[in-house]
Amino acid sequence: MAEQQLAVTRSDLISETKERFTAVLVANKQLKLAQNQLDQAAAVLSIVNEAVAAGKKAPIEALRFKSLATQAQIRYQTALTTLDNSRVVLASSWNGKADDFGEVIGNLRVMPKLPKWDVIEQQLDHSPLLILRHQQHQLAQAELALQKANRVNNLTVELGLKNDRSNDDTALLAGLSMPLSLFDRNKSGVAAASLRASQAQAQGNALRQQQRQQVITTYRSATLIRQEIEALTSDLIPAAQTVFEAISYGYTQGKFGVIEVLDAQGRLFDSEDRYIEALTRYHQQFSELGRLLGNEFTENKG
Repeated sequence: MAEQQLAVTRSDLISETKERFTAVLVANKQLKLAQNQLDQAAAVLSIVNEAVAAGKKAPIEALRFKSLATQAQIRYQTALTTLDNSRVVLASSWNGKADDFGEVIGNLRVMPKLPKWDVIEQQLDHSPLLILRHQQHQLAQAELALQKANRVNNLTVELGLKNDRSNDDTALLAGLSMPLSLFDRNKSGVAAASLRASQAQAQGNALRQQQRQQVITTYRSATLIRQEIEALTSDLIPAAQTVFEAISYGYTQGKFGVIEVLDAQGRLFDSEDRYIEALTRYHQQFSELGRLLGNEFTENKG
């Protein structure tokens, strides 16, 4: 049972390390995104400043875009701090320091593919935690059997020789004895062991139901998040990028105002942020699924 307890601890440790590693990848991605958004904000501000200098736009518009550029700079600094913190947390996994390793290599956009549900369901009973509970129930049953065996008193057999000095004869003597348990036949021991066995079984059943529900919830959540990511990458982000570029160009031609540019840029930034956030949630849900199942299910990339 100690070996199975080690398996549970190992599964939790693997999942925790994966999540910390993913957090660094996410922070790297957020930093790059913040840098791109900062560059975009600076580029738009440059266009507006040129238009203001040429007398085509009012100076107030430059102030609006300057405020947006300042926000982008704050976002970049926040992303930089988040990356530093996530590296510290990852290094703590081996009691190290963030300086112990260089850049973390990984592609956050490569998502592990979820196995089919029937595969997940088959592996549910093989999770380290459920196996541990099963072993604890078996141990409780063995203890109950031992306590029941102790209700029957041991039969004592005695053999000996007796010498009769009067006639110098030797006789073989045999005897049987058994204590009479008139009042206590280990009832208390049996009752206590029976209670522990029942509790172990009930706890195992409850844990299985709870873990099954957690697996179902996590699996469904990961499935929905993956669909959201596919929609973002195939439709929402490309559309937001196209609209922003078109309106930015139209602004220089006097076809759109500052409000339209700010709105288009905000929608693009929001969709990009949502994409990173969805990727983060997907990897977290996948890691949680691995923890619940003991990290044994197939991790196909897709």
